[in-house]
Amino acid sequence: RSVNGSGTKEQPYIIRFSSDFEKIKKERKLYYKLANNIDISPGGGTFTGAFDGNGKTVTVYGNTFYDIGAGAYVGNLNIVGSGSKLANSISGAKIEYCTVDNQNKSRSIPAGFANDVSDSEVKNCKVINVTVSQSTAGGFASSISGGTIQDCYVVNSDIAGNSIAGGFAGRIIGAQINRCGVYNSSVTGTNTLGGFVGRSDNGSKLTDCYTNADVSTGQYAGLFVGMNYAEISGGIATGKSFAA
Repeated sequence: RSVNGSGTKEQPYIIRFSSDFEKIKKERKLYYKLANNIDISPGGGTFTGAFDGNGKTVTVYGNTFYDIGAGAYVGNLNIVGSGSKLANSISGAKIEYCTVDNQNKSRSIPAGFANDVSDSEVKNCKVINVTVSQSTAGGFASSISGGTIQDCYVVNSDIAGNSIAGGFAGRIIGAQINRCGVYNSSVTGTNTLGGFVGRSDNGSKLTDCYTNADVSTGQYAGLFVGMNYAEISGGIATGKSFAA
C-alpha cells in the first residue's frame, strides 16, 4: 500500500497507519505529516527531514526517532508510552510543541526528552511522568550543549544520577536556557545535584528559569544548580533538601 503524498514541503507524505511510519526509517530526508494517532516501533537511523505531528499522538516504547540530525524539524507531536522519548540525540535541529508522557513512570530511561541535545532550537516542549536513571541524568536531557532551549518543562518526574543529576538537565555546556521549569519532581544522587541543572559550564546562560524539585543532600548539591560556572539571571528554586 502506497503512502499518500510526494514527500515535498507542499505535499508531505501523510502518515495514517503504523506501517506508514516505517517509510520514515527508509527515507529520512523528506517531509511528513501525521494524520492519525498510531502505535509505532522505536525509530532507527538519523532523521533529517521534517515531521509535522499535527497535534496527534504516537505510542512508542523507546525512541520515536533514534537520532534527529542537522536541518531536521519535528513539531506538534504528542508521545506516550512507558520508556518513550523523542530521540536518543538531537543535533542542529528545530523542535517545537512536542510533549512526552511516560504515563506511569514504570520504566527507567536515560533522559525524558533526549539523551543529548546539541546546537538545536527547542521550544514549547514538555516532559511528564518520567523516571530517569543515568550517570549524567536530566529530566529533559542528560546533556545540552550549544543552541537555545526555551519555554520547556519537566513535570512530575524522578531523576537519579550516579555522578551528575539535574531536574531539567544533568549538564549544560555553552547553551542558552530561557523560561524553562521543573515542577513536582525530585533529584537524587551523591554528587553534583541541582533542582534545575547538576552542572552548568562556561558559556552557558540561564534566564528566568524555575524549579520546585526536591534535591537530596550530597557534595555540590543545590536547590537550583549543583556546580555553576554559567551566567544565571532570574533563577528561582523553591524545593527542599532531603536525605536520600
